[in-house]
Amino acid sequence: MMSLLRFQNINKVYSDRSLALFKRAPVQVLHDINLTLHHKEIFGIIGESGSGKSTLGRLTVRLSQPSSGHIFFENQNITNLSKKAFQPYRKKIQIILQDPHNALNPSLSVGASIEEALTAQHTQMNASERRERVAALLQQTGLSPAIANRRPHELSGGQKQRIGIARAIAINPTLIVADEIVAALDVSVQAHILNLMLDLRSQFNMAYLFISHDLAIVQKISDRVAVLYKGRIVETGLSDEVFQNPLHPYTQTLLASSSATSTDTKTIFPQFGNGTTNSSSGCCFYNQCFRRKAICENKSPDTVEISPTHHIACLIV
Repeated sequence: MMSLLRFQNINKVYSDRSLALFKRAPVQVLHDINLTLHHKEIFGIIGESGSGKSTLGRLTVRLSQPSSGHIFFENQNITNLSKKAFQPYRKKIQIILQDPHNALNPSLSVGASIEEALTAQHTQMNASERRERVAALLQQTGLSPAIANRRPHELSGGQKQRIGIARAIAINPTLIVADEIVAALDVSVQAHILNLMLDLRSQFNMAYLFISHDLAIVQKISDRVAVLYKGRIVETGLSDEVFQNPLHPYTQTLLASSSATSTDTKTIFPQFGNGTTNSSSGCCFYNQCFRRKAICENKSPDTVEISPTHHIACLIV
């Protein structure tokens, strides 16, 4: 199966800002990421806050550049393309941002916000054709075309998120990065948005890179899942494999935490030992792992194939 999106040995380091009052050491947020997403697939990315999920999404749409490694889209290396050379890919790769309240320009009507994408990418359209397309997009996302004349402050959070989806699909992309798009919405509105995304995939054959901390939602919507911990992929597999038979100690702890009363996974993980820190060559989960062995402290695990579709990065399999 030909891949749609492929990350090859991706690393991302955020360096110290030159104007910062106090200098800080560079922070590596992604470590040697290798990941493949196929056409029409929904690929879920899960992990606690700070695991690198959103950074991965930003790299996909070129809001940020990797420090090393390569990103391939439809087997073309898009990593170091100039802005002009990358322009054709903007039609194929879109992002829906987490915060629907700040994702829209408050000075524009929602119709004008959607129309911006058409103006930029479909220059052959005249004004009348763009307005017709905006009306059709609003209907496809479950909104009345009359809403096009409203400003963002007049809409609910769910309506704003639908506008964000309409704007993303306006130019018929092949891939949409959905970054925590239902996190700020009520549960009932979440269900409507997720069903809409599934319907749109069926209609337009789109693929999604679906980033979320909500494990139940990822399990429901995703075909495959990757689990990130401190910028490293520790487990990948079919959604049912990962959620019904998690094999990595971090994945097991993460899924166990989803049934806890606290939703902040940072409070769930037990601290083992006497505060020793990992060496740079050791397993990133060593200090918190309930299955750790002596070898784990100084040896970084390779990715192990459990089945053709299920892989983990662990020394104690």
